[in-house]
Amino acid sequence: MTSRATSATSEPALGARAVYLQKFQRNPFRNREQERVRQACFAIIGLGGTGGYMLENLLRLGAERFMIFEDDRTTLSDFNRQILAIDKNIDQPKSESARSRASAINTSAILDIRGRFTKKSKLPGADVVLDGSDNIETKHLTAQKSRASSLPYVFCSAQGTRGIVTVFHGYPFRKAFQLQNPKTSAPGPERYKRCSSITCPAAMIAGSLAASQAVNALLKKAHIKAPQAIFFDLNKENPFWRAELG
Repeated sequence: MTSRATSATSEPALGARAVYLQKFQRNPFRNREQERVRQACFAIIGLGGTGGYMLENLLRLGAERFMIFEDDRTTLSDFNRQILAIDKNIDQPKSESARSRASAINTSAILDIRGRFTKKSKLPGADVVLDGSDNIETKHLTAQKSRASSLPYVFCSAQGTRGIVTVFHGYPFRKAFQLQNPKTSAPGPERYKRCSSITCPAAMIAGSLAASQAVNALLKKAHIKAPQAIFFDLNKENPFWRAELG
């Protein structure tokens, strides 16, 4: 009891920088890499099943700056898969629940809350974009805006026990998912249905993979690049594989 109390009272005296270094010293980064993660701005689209785990992982990796696009509230139907879905957050804005969660991990974390991601949304100052939305229209829009701003776009999707994660660096999103083109007769976004069911492990794995790939892209480490993608199905004996989109 004495040791724990001493640690708790002495921590603030270390200073914010020293506390940060102690919290995240076990991350396998060089000092300059950890500082890059700390200073970078991660834009997260949606804080649902996958988006909440993106935020959690990035916070644990030492990220402090976030641009959050979310305007939904927590409901009872979120409890089977969303990390922010706890009783005290019912009917509360997910963005505010995320702010509270972030502060509980790192009081220096800054969340710039920007509401729903729309055609008018912009990504000023973002270094990487992570997509935790639940519909193909928003994903397509996010991919377009990321590409226009020359930002790495981390695609993430999970449904049932399955998931897909990849990072776009200019590869056409339309081509990857065979979306309708005015010059062709290819099917449009309506062919992709919204997720009707998903397990927590699938959401957690997809969101965690997305966060790791986002940091690797930021630090120019090896990561998956579209049209290649990481696929998984937790109902398979060998649940992970790599394949090409489009």
